[in-house]
Amino acid sequence: MVIPITGGIFEGPKLKGTIIPGGADYQYQKSDGKNLRTELEAIYSIKTDDGVYIHVRNCGIFSVGEQGFYFLTAPKFEAPEDSPYAWLNNAIFICGPAPSEPNTVRLNIWKVVR
Repeated sequence: MVIPITGGIFEGPKLKGTIIPGGADYQYQKSDGKNLRTELEAIYSIKTDDGVYIHVRNCGIFSVGEQGFYFLTAPKFEAPEDSPYAWLNNAIFICGPAPSEPNTVRLNIWKVVR
């Protein structure tokens, strides 16, 4: 399945802005009769409030089955090296679902620190 990304907004402690329409969420589903597993790859761009474009590739897994519900992805950001967001290029992130309204997607993203 290919689900168009039609736009939106994002906000966090270090950046906020808009999600650029035109990306897509590519989903490959597999089922063994008991479990449904979906491999996800969302590719899109965001624009910060100060005008910086950042490319996003978010890959992961969504599954529903006997073990319950699981959804976790690992977004990778490609920000301009000369921007205030270059730190995104050198970090690992994980992403999970957040409560959302019907026909919307809302995600939480966390930077992995050690």
